[in-house]
Amino acid sequence: MILNKFYIVIKHGFKFVFKSLFQLTPKPKNIWSFKGFGDLYIDNSMYLFEYLHDNEHLYKGIRLIWVTADPNTFLKVKKRGYQVFMRNTMKGKFYLFRSKYHFYGDYPDYFISNKTLSVNLWHGIGLKKMDFDIKTGPLKSLFDGSFISRIKRPDIYRKPNFVISSSKYVTKKVFSSAFRVNENNCLNFGYPRNDIFFRNLKNTNIFDFRKNNISNRVTNKSKVYIYMPTWRDSGNNFILDSGIDFEKLNNKLLENNDFFILKLHPNTKLKINLEEYSNIFTFPENMELYKFLNYIDVLITDYSSVFFDFLLTGKKIIYFPFDLKKYSDERGFNFNYYEITSGKVVFNFEELLSEMINLMIDDKKHNQILNKIWEYKDGNASKRIANYFYEM
Repeated sequence: MILNKFYIVIKHGFKFVFKSLFQLTPKPKNIWSFKGFGDLYIDNSMYLFEYLHDNEHLYKGIRLIWVTADPNTFLKVKKRGYQVFMRNTMKGKFYLFRSKYHFYGDYPDYFISNKTLSVNLWHGIGLKKMDFDIKTGPLKSLFDGSFISRIKRPDIYRKPNFVISSSKYVTKKVFSSAFRVNENNCLNFGYPRNDIFFRNLKNTNIFDFRKNNISNRVTNKSKVYIYMPTWRDSGNNFILDSGIDFEKLNNKLLENNDFFILKLHPNTKLKINLEEYSNIFTFPENMELYKFLNYIDVLITDYSSVFFDFLLTGKKIIYFPFDLKKYSDERGFNFNYYEITSGKVVFNFEELLSEMINLMIDDKKHNQILNKIWEYKDGNASKRIANYFYEM
């Protein structure tokens, strides 16, 4: 244990010295660096990055750089013709350090300069307690302020200069305390990933999940459900705990030619094989989620922040918190669960199955929550963020 702590201190001591050497390099004003959630090319970072590329005539003089530690992400971004560097290379560190702005979806790269302005785009509005608001459970030690946690994860302890939020209510309730930033440094511009909900998209191949093309099986009368449970800090098999009978579910779906997609959180390590079911699928790892959500009829979730985003679509949401008390005790919530959820709350598989047939929406409650969470509902979040920092 002592040797392990000693190794951590020595390792990060070398990184500190190495970073200090970069202080001697000149820093231009035109580099904007981007890092995705989980080092992947996804989410808010990706959508803002692509918006700036698509509208480069409006933002002249900017050099856009994507950085990642993931080789597959590197190849993916490179194939799209964008400038990308591995974060652990000299070039990657060099451009990170010389960035004027650093946009990221989880935590900033260690090698950005102290003069670089860091912009936390984050990856969701926390229904559950996040970061420095976490006081219980296995994640608590990451944010306890101890010497080892600061040395081990210096990226977590670097305060962002700005946090992108969705409304004053969310800033006050969630982001300001979770990231230890002043409310004035939380910009209530909305999320770039949600801009796509306001685009008129038509993709006939969006449902090509397996070797057999199922797009021709999805008709105008079909309902497509997506189940997006959040991850559990404990790592237990919560899908098993949920009591979902996939065989019974598949038979029910077959009655009306409906389809059910399971999308697990990136931090969930469960391996679930659904190949034997004709109308149930696992969401492909290489598919971008938010483009796909445009084609979903009903969202089923528990504590995932995706439901806040999905409110913008005006579609049905079913809440399935089968382990509500246990999860609340272990992680804690920022909101009263029943007050912030806009749809029906069910607690077991039979109730879920019954509610999937009922597609009625409580418009009054839906709109109340929508207006509280989202200051803007226009699909221009990327534009607001880009304009703000370009004009700064």
